[in-house]
Amino acid sequence: MSILIDQASEYIEGKDAYYLAKEGQVVYFTSITGRKSDQVWVKHSMTETIRIIRATKLTTDSELREHHVLSAFQELGRVYEFGAKSRHNVSEGVFNFYAHSNTSLSNQAAIALSDALAMRGITACLASDVFTLFWNLLEKLVSTEDKNSAKDKLLGVLCGVGFDHKYGSRRVLYKGKKVIVFMLPDTKPRDIVEMSTEMLTQIFDQVYGVLK
Repeated sequence: MSILIDQASEYIEGKDAYYLAKEGQVVYFTSITGRKSDQVWVKHSMTETIRIIRATKLTTDSELREHHVLSAFQELGRVYEFGAKSRHNVSEGVFNFYAHSNTSLSNQAAIALSDALAMRGITACLASDVFTLFWNLLEKLVSTEDKNSAKDKLLGVLCGVGFDHKYGSRRVLYKGKKVIVFMLPDTKPRDIVEMSTEMLTQIFDQVYGVLK
């Protein structure tokens, strides 16, 4: 049993992963491309994590079970009650995504904006609406980061959660003209959400409320 826990611990430390009990999720911050601007939070279920450890460190028919992995997280002091996103201190036992990602303000704004789009079920939208929200947020938050660097952070986060940034020759024909959009896989031009002034204000207020 101790060997299985040790193997799980090796995986956890290698990924710098944490376990959120309420959500039942294993989370870690990484970049698939290796570029810092592309860093995103990866979230796996315990079942997925066990499958990955078996496949990469053990054998697919190993006796690794959830209690082994949970014991490893507990021994490493990486178990939290639940996760939250706040630029301020949170209660003990609560996992603060922002504190553990050590990211810039623009990256935090990009993640919060991505979360807001997901909460509204937006699968396709005009890039102009997203960039307007993002620049207004950074201005309100008094960010001094280079604009190109901040843009890379936004694109990295949105692409990291599955959005395709269609621009240039890949622009989408919408209402008779070619437009730059963000679209999730399997979405169509008819799925594009044009954000009204009211919706833009609501999203802005929601994201700013998280970050201020």
